[in-house]
Amino acid sequence: VGQRGAGLPATIARSEHEISEIIDGLSEQENNEKQMRQLSVIPPMMYDTEQRRVKFLNMNGVMDDPMRVYKERQFINVWSEHEKEIFKEKFVQHPKNFGLIASYLERKVTFDLLLLNIKLSVTMTNLL
Repeated sequence: VGQRGAGLPATIARSEHEISEIIDGLSEQENNEKQMRQLSVIPPMMYDTEQRRVKFLNMNGVMDDPMRVYKERQFINVWSEHEKEIFKEKFVQHPKNFGLIASYLERKVTFDLLLLNIKLSVTMTNLL
């Protein structure tokens, strides 16, 4: 059976003077550690040749000529007068049921009808 404090003989203080010496020694050791940490310089991480070769280039959504794309998109979904009339008639019959109205029009989806409704919102409220 071991004795209390058997593993720590240097930490046993028998007088006030020894306690102050232990405290001074610990504070001096802490100050030395702080000074060493301040003086140490951590170099930046070095990449090997393979890591330096690889670069990330985000080409998501890059357009060479955005004005050309904008002009092309304007003519993708052109509404004829006949289609507009069908839309107006069905809108009066089924207000804001764009899914049902889209079933009466070929090559038009609900989103197309919503865009047209926004463009014609002033005239649509007059029809109702």
